[in-house]
Amino acid sequence: MTLIFRLLSEDIINLHGNFYIDGKDPVKALASRIVNITDDEPEFANRTIDSLMKAGYLNYTKDDGYINWYWTHNNNTDKLISSST
Repeated sequence: MTLIFRLLSEDIINLHGNFYIDGKDPVKALASRIVNITDDEPEFANRTIDSLMKAGYLNYTKDDGYINWYWTHNNNTDKLISSST
């Protein structure tokens, strides 16, 4: 629970979730970056990221080898929808 609190309160995903992936597993690559910041165990960070993805709260896009992690709007819509009014 402390890791999730830190991810949210310190804006770790938004600040450190954009990077070049170089063929690595996106979950493990993000978990590695998180471990460098939080000093949590790598396997714990990996399971937490995987769990947040499976629950629909966290997702990523991949473009030309770059990963962009983001919090989803909710677990039914995976991106914020802008309205043009």
